[in-house]
Amino acid sequence: MPNDQDFISQALKRFQQAAEAEDQWRADALDDLEFSTGNQWPLNIRNQRENGKNPRPCLTMDQTQQSIRLVSNEFRQTRPGINVNPVGDGADVDTAQILEGCVRHIEVNSEAEEAYDWAHESVLRACIGHWRILNDYADDDTDEQEIYIRKIRNPFSVYWQPDTDVEYADKRWCFVIVDVPWDTYRDEYGDSTLAKMSLENATATGNNAPEWVTKESVRVAEYFTLEIDSPAKKRPKRQVRWHKINAVEIIDQRDLPGSSIPILTCVGDDIDVNGRRYMAGLIRNAKEPQRFYNYASSGAAEALALAPKAPWVVVEGQLENREKEWENPNSYVLQYKQVDIAGKPAPPPQRNTAEPPIQAVSIMLQQASMNVKAAMGIYDPSLGQSTSSQESGVKVQRLQTQGSIATLNYTDNVARTMRRCGKLLLQWIAAIYDTPRVKRIIKPDGSVEQVVFHGGQESAAKKLAEQAGIKKIYDTSVGRYDVTISVGPSYQSKRQEAVDTQINLLKTLPPQAAGAIMDITARNMDIPQNEEIADRLKKLVMSLYPNLIDSDADDPKAMVQKLQGQLQQLGQQHVQLSQIAQEQSKIIDTKQVEQQGKIEVAKLQELSRQAIVKMQEATKLAVAQINASKDANQSFAETELETFSIMHDAAHEVAMDEKQKAHEKEMAAQGLLAAQQSQSSDQAHDAAMAAQNQPEEVGQNA
Repeated sequence: MPNDQDFISQALKRFQQAAEAEDQWRADALDDLEFSTGNQWPLNIRNQRENGKNPRPCLTMDQTQQSIRLVSNEFRQTRPGINVNPVGDGADVDTAQILEGCVRHIEVNSEAEEAYDWAHESVLRACIGHWRILNDYADDDTDEQEIYIRKIRNPFSVYWQPDTDVEYADKRWCFVIVDVPWDTYRDEYGDSTLAKMSLENATATGNNAPEWVTKESVRVAEYFTLEIDSPAKKRPKRQVRWHKINAVEIIDQRDLPGSSIPILTCVGDDIDVNGRRYMAGLIRNAKEPQRFYNYASSGAAEALALAPKAPWVVVEGQLENREKEWENPNSYVLQYKQVDIAGKPAPPPQRNTAEPPIQAVSIMLQQASMNVKAAMGIYDPSLGQSTSSQESGVKVQRLQTQGSIATLNYTDNVARTMRRCGKLLLQWIAAIYDTPRVKRIIKPDGSVEQVVFHGGQESAAKKLAEQAGIKKIYDTSVGRYDVTISVGPSYQSKRQEAVDTQINLLKTLPPQAAGAIMDITARNMDIPQNEEIADRLKKLVMSLYPNLIDSDADDPKAMVQKLQGQLQQLGQQHVQLSQIAQEQSKIIDTKQVEQQGKIEVAKLQELSRQAIVKMQEATKLAVAQINASKDANQSFAETELETFSIMHDAAHEVAMDEKQKAHEKEMAAQGLLAAQQSQSSDQAHDAAMAAQNQPEEVGQNA
């Protein structure tokens, strides 16, 4: 390990190497940045026009600002999101969602949107932007560390290893510099060697790097290095180290998590041209067209508003003794002589007028404006303007889409940097959140959940979870996860689109199908008390369709609602069975098996009544169990539901058996009755025949 002096010497050489390699594109990028803020006239031309003998207009009519705002605000409206996906080695979807929620927590806690937006706008204006990942104490009263995402306000304060063939994830060193006034430096770093020196000795000591130590300030740099142990190995070890240095000493240093330097850099156009790096943002190609527009606007103003007054043409001698009146011809009643200096008749004075070329100036301004739009790839439809009142909405939308595609590379480059940021965050989460702790997880809809994180300390994590009353525990040291980026409308916008689609769907569905999803639609609406409305509708849906919604093992209310719905359904079936039994009773009452039928019906009714009583008692017990112990909800509910199902099936079978027996008895009774009726009919027929034959026999006997 080299000593501090050797280390500082190497760092200063590396910084000088980066500064020289990046000098050209930094100068161009700085000019772009100043141009985007309104400094659009070359200094020599501005001085000539404003400070010359005959001052001339020097107007700045900026046409680039609206395009920058359009692209940057479109990024804010459809800001990319970091998604975590399982890859292998024990990774699972549930843990991936929790890690994604943890990343979302870090973003919210850090106000990372500001860092992303600032970097994107810096890319548009100055071709490059940065943010960083760091860790710090969660608050003053705890030793727990939190992960933060912070913006780097000055895009020119970052100096990377100038090797264009190496991606940022593999670059070996980087500087983030700031020039601190001497008073501030001594307040913050009073224990450093440089702070204890006199100003003369300090500047003399920094002669090797004069820009690092001046009479006004001291340069302090965060110096990151990536050390790779035996890069030729199949799995080399990578270690990131952080140092805070000045020109003479190391002020502070420590090791950092992750496999790459935690400075996230995004760029616009990045091309190698003849061995030099060409970098540009949205503003670069629009500078010359915008200057032409400024020249045209200034020329138009000069021609139309500031043109010199047309002079009067008079004959010599006509204004004799009236010269002062004609110095301000708009303030007096003008008089003149009708003769010239020789006394000869002369015409009245006349103005020598000249009409400014208004039409030509207007055409020139239109062409200049078109040149600016063409250079930036953003035309009138994207700016909310229509070139014709007869254009259809579809055509306008297509033109706007083309404008978005023309600038998509800037947003896409930032999204790629966000993907690298997500990968680094997963490495930092495993390293910083290694000890068991309770973490807030933020879901896509903005709702929060508390879980326990740990890095291989399962027993301690379980103990902490029991104390905090938290069920979910996740080991951040297990599994491999990857990161993807989603670009599109925010969750809020998607939810509003879903409401519109669902409402249109409800209008086309049958009433029964529409009623099955009405609670989902209500929950997505941004209206007061939407949650209360949705909860009530869900209860109604579960009572009408108890088998439609699966109960959540972690939601006691949902389980109770489903049990109540199933109980209500069983009660309805009980009523139907009772009606069947009553109908059978009426039939049996008219038959010879009346008494036996009544006994069987009474048994059936009593069995059904006992089943309902048992169901009611079990439901009350299930509700009590759910409220008392959330952990036993699922198994208890499943057992009771199985019991209900068995009892219901048994009651149904008994009812069907009794119905069949009653039917058979009814058929038997009907058969017996028919037989009796047939026998009676036969006896009557025999009697009638006997009576008919009796007179004949009497006659014969006589």
